[in-house]
Amino acid sequence: MKRKILNIQGLRFFGYLMVFLNHAGWLISDTKYFDFGARGVEIFFLLSGYMMAYNYSDRIMPDNWKYSFQYMISKAKKFYFLHFITLMIMVAYLGRNFILYHEYLGGLGQFGVDFILNVTLLKSWYWPSAFSFNGVTWFLSSILFAYLLVPKLVNLTRHKLNNGGTGLLFTIILVVKIVVDTCMYKMDMNPFPQTISFYTFPAYRFLDFLIGYLAYLLLGNPDKNKWDTWKISTYQCLVFLGYVISCRVFDSIWVPGEFLILTIVLIHSFALSGGVFDKIFGNRVLVYLGNISFELYIIHNVIISIFGSRIHDKLHLSGSVTMFLLFMTTLGLGALCHIPKVRMVMTKTVWEKLGI
Repeated sequence: MKRKILNIQGLRFFGYLMVFLNHAGWLISDTKYFDFGARGVEIFFLLSGYMMAYNYSDRIMPDNWKYSFQYMISKAKKFYFLHFITLMIMVAYLGRNFILYHEYLGGLGQFGVDFILNVTLLKSWYWPSAFSFNGVTWFLSSILFAYLLVPKLVNLTRHKLNNGGTGLLFTIILVVKIVVDTCMYKMDMNPFPQTISFYTFPAYRFLDFLIGYLAYLLLGNPDKNKWDTWKISTYQCLVFLGYVISCRVFDSIWVPGEFLILTIVLIHSFALSGGVFDKIFGNRVLVYLGNISFELYIIHNVIISIFGSRIHDKLHLSGSVTMFLLFMTTLGLGALCHIPKVRMVMTKTVWEKLGI
């Protein structure tokens, strides 16, 4: 039985922290050290693919679309109830503003379209709705598409690809990502600017997930690493330092596809056990924070959107104090949602009651 890689949980929280800083950073600075949000989301996509390969690449999964759909639904059940709660909170909040002040981009018609696409978790397929209501849940919409394809991916890599084929596919996809990203972000060549954003589009972001999956197959099982503690620790520290520096130095130079290479190396370094990261990122506190990072991710933007300006302006608190209060409120709610009985209700009981 494969171990639970504790350091990876610490990395999950690191990814969430970058997303939080991206959304709340305006409270303390008008400029960003680098694009925290994009880098954090890249960690989520690639890490999801990497860990999916770690846990499932050697398993047998039925190769039919019925099972693929069932598998996707089983994954959705783990977060949909919390997604729905945050959605309804934002519907009430933005609906009130629309009624009182007629403030909603696109008017009532767009409000209705956005609501439907949020309920069905199809929002990231349509650019005008991608960041509607609880904006960060576009990621849920995109990752669901990846889950739909996981059984197909497992069977493809198990039965039809050898190491050479895997390496070739990895290289082709990475090159495609870099070329397309260059066209989209540097040359503004999106052929469907009114309907599709390649940043959120599920079919395109699946490539990030796929790169993470294939990277695990190429790099091998981290549990079989033979390095000693000194080598692992040195590798981990150099990679982490190099990642942070590169994110800063190349923030406006590189396209997302180029950062994926850094992120893969970062994930691989975290997956190794026996190094200094066992104590830094694999301790009980960061492992717990990593365990609740998905709940934190879904909740945090609602808290920031509704209370950020109110706390900062009406209570006349400094930006740093306001950010701390928002962070701790989100942390408390995330911890509440992760209490075993509460989590059981949201991920299992409610679906049993609905007969789903």
